[in-house]
Amino acid sequence: EYQVNATLFLISSWYPTSKFQSEYMEIASHTHNLHTPRVCPGGQGSPLKCLDKTKLVADLKTSREVLSGTEAFCFPFYEYNDYGISALQEAGFKMAFIGGGRKATPGINLYKIPRLPLNRYTTLQQYISKIS
Repeated sequence: EYQVNATLFLISSWYPTSKFQSEYMEIASHTHNLHTPRVCPGGQGSPLKCLDKTKLVADLKTSREVLSGTEAFCFPFYEYNDYGISALQEAGFKMAFIGGGRKATPGINLYKIPRLPLNRYTTLQQYISKIS
């Protein structure tokens, strides 16, 4: 309606991409089917921190295929470590987003890009304060 560009990080096994396609919407990966808590120790237990690398890479490659070769990824639960980053690299991702609630700056590690998440509860005033 407002013709604003956005990126949706989609769990590619949960929804068809056709549900979200728009000339204003980029669809990137949030895994194919690994948005599962309590798999690995610590935090919410994201599988990307410890699951067998063969399984991780297979899931990540599937997600890329389903999502037309996207090279962008957002970590489930914003949890990451060097092991998970290496799996992303092996699967062909060129950048990954983490939490942080702050703006990205020049020279940032492309596998640890902070983001300003928005959801359906974000008010216009909250959005304005995040980007100003």
